[in-house]
Amino acid sequence: MRRTTRTVIVLALLSVSAAGLLQSAKGAVTWSAPVLTDLSTPPSFDILPSTLQANDGSLWLAWQSNRANPFSFRSDIYYKTLSSGLWSLPVNITGPGTVRVNNAGPSLAQLHNNTILLFWVANTTGAYNIYYERYNAGIWSGRVHLTIGSGNDTDPDAVVTQDGTLWLSWARKISTCCGSTAQIFYKTLVGNVWSSETQLTSDATLNLYPGLTATKDGRVWLVWSKWLNAGKIYQVFSSINNGTSWSPAFRIVSSNSLDAHPDVLQDRNGTLWLFWARDLSIGGGLFETKIFTKSSFDNGLSWSADTQLTFDPLCCQTDESDPAPVTASGNTIWIFFDSTQPTGSTLNLYYVTSSPIFPVHNVAVSKIAYSPTLLYPGGMKSVGQSGIVKINVTVTDPGDFVETVAVQVTAVNKTSYIAGSATATVSPGGSAIIQVAWNTTDVLAARYALVATVAPVAGESLGNVAGNRMAVGSAIHILPLGDVDQDGSVGVVDASTVALAFQSTPGSPYWNPYADINGKGIVDIIDVAIMAKNYGIVT
Repeated sequence: MRRTTRTVIVLALLSVSAAGLLQSAKGAVTWSAPVLTDLSTPPSFDILPSTLQANDGSLWLAWQSNRANPFSFRSDIYYKTLSSGLWSLPVNITGPGTVRVNNAGPSLAQLHNNTILLFWVANTTGAYNIYYERYNAGIWSGRVHLTIGSGNDTDPDAVVTQDGTLWLSWARKISTCCGSTAQIFYKTLVGNVWSSETQLTSDATLNLYPGLTATKDGRVWLVWSKWLNAGKIYQVFSSINNGTSWSPAFRIVSSNSLDAHPDVLQDRNGTLWLFWARDLSIGGGLFETKIFTKSSFDNGLSWSADTQLTFDPLCCQTDESDPAPVTASGNTIWIFFDSTQPTGSTLNLYYVTSSPIFPVHNVAVSKIAYSPTLLYPGGMKSVGQSGIVKINVTVTDPGDFVETVAVQVTAVNKTSYIAGSATATVSPGGSAIIQVAWNTTDVLAARYALVATVAPVAGESLGNVAGNRMAVGSAIHILPLGDVDQDGSVGVVDASTVALAFQSTPGSPYWNPYADINGKGIVDIIDVAIMAKNYGIVT
């Protein structure tokens, strides 16, 4: 996911504790020793990593580096991939270019069609704006200039939600005669259409370093650092989008230190993890930066204590910053960051990995299929229409245990009906299709959403339970009896059609089987009465 431009390089070395820190799944999560992933040669540096677990199993890493121009302040965006345990060679996607253009702060995301997008900021026009390129089938697209304005855009971060929407957030620094502020903005990409940008924060301070993640309950989490003038510190705040609106900003980290560069993810057990960089005093007016973490086992209702993740070796002080976490294949969390190890004269990229998040209980609804979608309550005998809607619910098991699942399907409008329920057994990594049959006899005419719910299995966390439900809006349209033309309402056209077909039988000139509402083989006074009773109904 990414971070922002760094201006100070502190000389030091790195050490990471491998002791157990926080809970997720069974027992404490432990962390590996740091692993060097890319070494720069002084005076060049590598900073602001962003990472992505791609759908094909490869792990992508992008970062900012001045290695192509080590004696200037100009940076480029590099990337490489990890496949079958081997890293590819770094690729410079923005250079070579003019020495006057600086490229910074990359962010990676992948759409449901497997297209990978790489965002970054550049001062091509003088001010920093957001640019991006698409990668598909081994080919990068042309560069797209996304944001335009005189304010400086920084820290882009992108995430793709379960419904395929891409969310992009960033900070915009705006200077005025009375000082400067930085506000958080965002926009979304649905299909190939970008929304207009929306400003999320508006207070007269600095809001920087946004980090996004999409959780299993369909929400979008945003974390960022806010400058608190009273304490002269940055603190980490969060806001959650529930699909309709954003929650009020909440101070998720509270300390007397400078806390910045946050990012957030949800692991395979549904545990939320927050990572950020904190400045710690080492005496004499000096500070060092360390990566901290905290977690929530109950989907963000409560959080563990702040826990330091990186530490100094005995020899010296170190700086680590810009954590970029990702849930990687192999059931582990990887955290990339920049560090002054090993020479103490420049910044390089490292990562640590968690112990496997294993074993976990997890089931989820992945698909709802249904037929027919348009029918009369109880069907219509005269046209051979059944009143049964067949609903197939696909349940998957992303967890590590064989699970017995109980599924219930509800048809929802102002009046709701239990369409049916059934049970099945699902194996780890597998899926099962569970069918229920909804008898629509005596169901009120309306457009119904279908909601499939799997009862929580034993040991399933609150974060994972969020995936046990799926809804499809306006899935089934139950027509009012007398709606001969099937437009969803009973009106003049229907009354005229029934009147024209009155007393007709199959084979006669004005016979219309949809006017034979009671299925007696003749359009009689009962059919007229039913149509008249429902006249004016609109669904």
